[in-house]
Amino acid sequence: MELTTQDRSKMRSALLKAGLRTRGMADTDLVAAYEAQTATMSEYYKALPETAAATPEATEAAIKSGIEKAKKQGEQDMTQQAPQTDTINQIAQLLASMQAPAPQAPAFDEAQLIELIKKHGTMSLEVTPSPERDPIRIEGAHYQLETLVTWLSTGTNVYLVGPAGSGKTTLAQQAAKALNRPFYSTGAIMASYELLGVRTAHGDYISTAMRQAFEHGGVFLWDEIDGSSAKALVCFNQLLANDRFTFPDGEVKKHPDFVAVAAANTVGQGANRQYIGRNQIDGATLDRFVQVDIGYDEKLEHRLAQAEYKAQGGTDTQALDSWVSKVQKVRKQLNDINATAIISPRASIFGARGLAKGMSAESLTAQILTKHLTEDQRSQIGRV
Repeated sequence: MELTTQDRSKMRSALLKAGLRTRGMADTDLVAAYEAQTATMSEYYKALPETAAATPEATEAAIKSGIEKAKKQGEQDMTQQAPQTDTINQIAQLLASMQAPAPQAPAFDEAQLIELIKKHGTMSLEVTPSPERDPIRIEGAHYQLETLVTWLSTGTNVYLVGPAGSGKTTLAQQAAKALNRPFYSTGAIMASYELLGVRTAHGDYISTAMRQAFEHGGVFLWDEIDGSSAKALVCFNQLLANDRFTFPDGEVKKHPDFVAVAAANTVGQGANRQYIGRNQIDGATLDRFVQVDIGYDEKLEHRLAQAEYKAQGGTDTQALDSWVSKVQKVRKQLNDINATAIISPRASIFGARGLAKGMSAESLTAQILTKHLTEDQRSQIGRV
């Protein structure tokens, strides 16, 4: 069978909208998939009650009945026309997803991840900032919190290095709370004035988070420090090295409770295969910090995925456990072959959402785990 370009384009477009992959599909299989999907949707809508007065129960029963008919018809059509196995699997996934149409999930940002970690962290930790202060209990504490607080309480600056999504920002926030100090932060900085502040044309001084922490005390987090400019880092090094520093509005004395935390994806030696946009950090700056490695906390990752799965209405805990295990297995395999792809705990959380809404593990694997992998990398890690 040979299709015209227009017919082929029409069929591919319809199948793609339905969530089916058509790449590499022969014309005969394309027609089979298109006809099966069209028949399925037709049966689905025929099963709906004809009157607007139908009860919700009747509507639900009719929908289920229509889906079952569509399934049987689709299976017969596919058996008769014998499309490729991959096509059959895709259509089966589409039929399964029709039983519980998934609403559009909201964007998952860093703030949501932080809140999940706070709520479902691996442990509750009681920290005593100093002998003069009462202990402070941190719920959902990061597994490296005790180490970070120990260093910061001695006035030592700390360089946190770890992959994306490992909880470095959350850890710094928890440390500030444990020490009962204000928390200040900034992201990557391209110019020193973003760190020190600036005077306006009218002579007014515009302060920064760095200035506030330096003058009044607190934990200052410089996130993505390895993505910042060399000039800003030289300025930061001078600031850390002295008890006083000259800002645009005058000299300021460093507060005794000021301490700095740097967070990065690299150890400061420049870009690597995973994080190509990172800069090398001057050795004198790195010498001002002790380094604490932050890896993925797999127990915490599992707990976060469980919480999100339940929040989205998921009930099959075995399926969820299997998904998280798969994510962690793929991550280890990619690490073993030094692949550049990043599989963070977000993969487990995103997958938990999809599973709760009826998506198959196969489709989630393609959309979350292997989306950025080359064919060579996929073959190296095997079937997942």
